[in-house]
Amino acid sequence: MADIITSPFKAGILTAPMIWQMQSEGKLSIDPWEINNLTSDSYNLHLHHHMKRLTNDLDMRSDDTYEDLFILEDGLFLEPTECYLASTIEVIGTRYFPADVSGVTGVARKFLSIAQSSHDVHMGFTGQLTLEITVQRRLKVYPGMRIAQIRFFTPVGDIVVMPSSYVGQMGPTLSKGIE
Repeated sequence: MADIITSPFKAGILTAPMIWQMQSEGKLSIDPWEINNLTSDSYNLHLHHHMKRLTNDLDMRSDDTYEDLFILEDGLFLEPTECYLASTIEVIGTRYFPADVSGVTGVARKFLSIAQSSHDVHMGFTGQLTLEITVQRRLKVYPGMRIAQIRFFTPVGDIVVMPSSYVGQMGPTLSKGIE
């Protein structure tokens, strides 16, 4: 049975002071935490040095195969016809707040996409976030570069934390398929 908690918060998006307060009180966690990554209503996330490149044709009933890639300090070129899984450096933990992850404008204007679908983070999630990366042109990326931002929202009603197969993921995590 899932835990049910009545939300003590008003519905809305968390602002910088509230993100900081909730981090300080342990109601959400971002590790590593650096105050200079906080924006007016989001927190900047950074690209981990480990990525995976898809090496097979896709089939929803079959497992995929990937090649491990490591981004060195002098960067790694991503190719337009390839599909990559990457992760954030930051480990996110959110029991009370659903969140949304989106690309940052400067990265998007280099025609790099970080998600192939909605990038929701459900209440109860803890782990590094997996990014599904594609590029429109050959593009060099660097370890630790700012790649995304996360916004936290307050839910309306009781908080019900449901089980998820992606909780606890570390590094680029492969698809668990359609269940």
